[in-house]
Amino acid sequence: MIVLPYILFAASCGLFFAAWWHARLARRHRRLFEALQRESLACNDPLRWPQHAWPLLAEAGVAALSWQGHWFGHAVEGRLGKQNARGHWSASLIDGADVTLSAQAAHDNPYGEARWLTQQAWLLFLLHWRMLLREQEKALQSALLQRAEHALLLKHELRNFAQWVEWTMAELAAVAHDEPALLRVARRLAAQADAVRSRAQWLAARSTIAIPEPTQPPADLAALVSSAADYHGLCYVLQGSAVSRTPASVWIVILDNLFSNTVREYRQQRIAAPVPLQLDQDSHGQARLRLLLPTGMQFGVPVAQLFEPLRSNQTGGSGLGLYLARKTAMGSHGALRATTAPAGFELTLP
Repeated sequence: MIVLPYILFAASCGLFFAAWWHARLARRHRRLFEALQRESLACNDPLRWPQHAWPLLAEAGVAALSWQGHWFGHAVEGRLGKQNARGHWSASLIDGADVTLSAQAAHDNPYGEARWLTQQAWLLFLLHWRMLLREQEKALQSALLQRAEHALLLKHELRNFAQWVEWTMAELAAVAHDEPALLRVARRLAAQADAVRSRAQWLAARSTIAIPEPTQPPADLAALVSSAADYHGLCYVLQGSAVSRTPASVWIVILDNLFSNTVREYRQQRIAAPVPLQLDQDSHGQARLRLLLPTGMQFGVPVAQLFEPLRSNQTGGSGLGLYLARKTAMGSHGALRATTAPAGFELTLP
């Protein structure tokens, strides 16, 4: 019985030492894992992540680190630490058409808590590396999507410009032997010369590799609407005025697609009456343009399908004009909708 207190004291000391040891180990784990987290937030280049994380991996017991693969056609590889360690782990990080990466780690801890800490640090390192690769892939996909949308919009704008050239040449050919009519067309083209030149310069600027920055808001929105309508040869009557802080380039994209579709319908249905255009501010202070179809003029497709992509309401149309116009308006916190009573379109932009 005299020995029992000593046994209990020894057991208590053993339990205390074990608790202290595990608490110390847990603090070390937490410190290393939090440091890896901070390093991953500070590093935005997946190819530099091993160098950023290596000091912490070495502290956790990783004796060597190596990686190899291909990065968009370029062979990449690297080695850190000593390469004669006993234990090894390997993992495939990503295996795609453009990027292929695999990594290997070596350690000298065959068992126990030290091996567990080393393995957990290795797995956390891989997790953060995969996250960096996914973020890079997501950013690349977003940039490519933005480029694709820009290219699609530019292609449609060039198509509208080519269509204007085709209509203008056809009009000139029709009056080639009628000098008074030819003079009237020439005077009208001379009046539109500045608008056509600025449109061509604008398209040339948008065709560069860099996506152009938004332009300033229109100084005179009514003049901008009139210029776009004249450019497309639309017979119209414009009433009212409005002020908008939306870039003029956004207005031009929407008006081009809206007026070009209206002009095609106008010509196909042989309408003689002018198209009423009304500018004002809506109840929320946004600039509003109403385009009302003349009596007898109708939409070429049901109203519910007007803004559906790849569904054209004219023969030979691309089916993208009104879709791109509505998408551009929504991207600028505005709206483009079709109305039925009276029939027409309503555009609102900040």
